[in-house]
Amino acid sequence: MLTDTAAETDREWLSRWDRQQQGYMADREGRYSAMTDLLRALLGDGAGRTVLDLGCGPGSTTDRVLRALPSVQVVAVDLDPVLIELARRTAVDPGRVLHVEADLASRGWVEQVTAAAPDGIAAVVSTTALHWLTAGALTEVYRAAFDLLSPGGVLLNGDHMRYAADQPVLAKVTRSLQDDREATAFGADGTDDYAAWHAALRAAAPELPWDERERRFAGLPRDDRGTGLTLHAAALRDAGFTEVDTVWQHFDDRVLCAVKG
Repeated sequence: MLTDTAAETDREWLSRWDRQQQGYMADREGRYSAMTDLLRALLGDGAGRTVLDLGCGPGSTTDRVLRALPSVQVVAVDLDPVLIELARRTAVDPGRVLHVEADLASRGWVEQVTAAAPDGIAAVVSTTALHWLTAGALTEVYRAAFDLLSPGGVLLNGDHMRYAADQPVLAKVTRSLQDDREATAFGADGTDDYAAWHAALRAAAPELPWDERERRFAGLPRDDRGTGLTLHAAALRDAGFTEVDTVWQHFDDRVLCAVKG
């Protein structure tokens, strides 16, 4: 069991993560509100329902789902052992969340989720995570999510989804605005960017499973795949979802919703 001081320190690192992520997204909380509003409208308080969080990281999305739906269960999946350990330590209601360490680019995660939620999944959520996947892996994740979802279930993916090739002006101007935002956010006020946050945590908490993290990520591409909206929407429809549309947007930062009919 963590001491009060250790737990407080872990929560500070999660807050620092949230500030770092806010630097990349102009209205991150607005995005979260759109997602949780939809979940509440569809699932009520979540009683008897399970939500699947793909690429959960240190638990920011999981925690917002747990707060918004006070009776829901969450299965949270991530490959990064450092981030998922932080998620375990900081979960707002540990009794309602099961963390699964698995690679979304490998089919093994599906069996683990099925075992964790034998009664099915009511909703799948993901935020700022699936852009790391190749187009092929993303397509497979969407197919697996469709199979896991109960009829009437929804998938909500909040992420940067680039404009199409025939929208070069929009792509250029929004990229310029994003660059300006990041330069301001990670400037004089000392807010960490993604790399600086990891470096600071590693220096402060060397006991976390950094070696295992390096082993798991060895050979994996570290670049943002930056998949566009067109591919996301097509992959979701190909997976079998009957309704696919953007339900929230700030430039190319979107929440894409897909419904399993």
